[in-house]
Amino acid sequence: MTLLILVVLSLIATQTGGSTLLAGFGAGLVLARLREPARLEVQLSGIAEGFFVPAFFVLLGSELDLRALAGDPSAIVLAFAMAAGALATHLAAARVVAPPPWSGFGLAAAAQLGLPAAAASLGLGTGALSPALAAAIVLSGCLTVLPASIGTRRLADALAAPPPGDAGGRPATAENRHEVAV
Repeated sequence: MTLLILVVLSLIATQTGGSTLLAGFGAGLVLARLREPARLEVQLSGIAEGFFVPAFFVLLGSELDLRALAGDPSAIVLAFAMAAGALATHLAAARVVAPPPWSGFGLAAAAQLGLPAAAASLGLGTGALSPALAAAIVLSGCLTVLPASIGTRRLADALAAPPPGDAGGRPATAENRHEVAV
């Protein structure tokens, strides 16, 4: 049923000049409303993550004009500014709401590749974005991935570390206090 709705919405989008991305989003809303079986959701997720999402990024990568980006210094500056803004926003939010290590949470949450890629794809498709700006938007998303990896590593290290006051499962005493401090 959901696949039929997706095909119908995609046909309507194609015939009217609309976005098939929005058609897919609409089908997802219908899926949530109809409460289709979890098995279908798992199957759709497998198809999406195993084929359609990689295919989307391959197609987007083939549409991006990196020469236009390289030839426009202001677009490169914009990409770095957007990435820095995303990192700063996520770090500030994590500082307010996350427990230590809050920087790990902020950096891990900062990876933003899906939305910039979709915006660039839609902007290129409609002509609303120049090739240099579309590439700058995707570059800004790519620039958030490395800091997110660092944040994830910080969180993994924090979770693997023994709690303060724990000396390898032994209570802190005068004999092992130096181990706890390290």
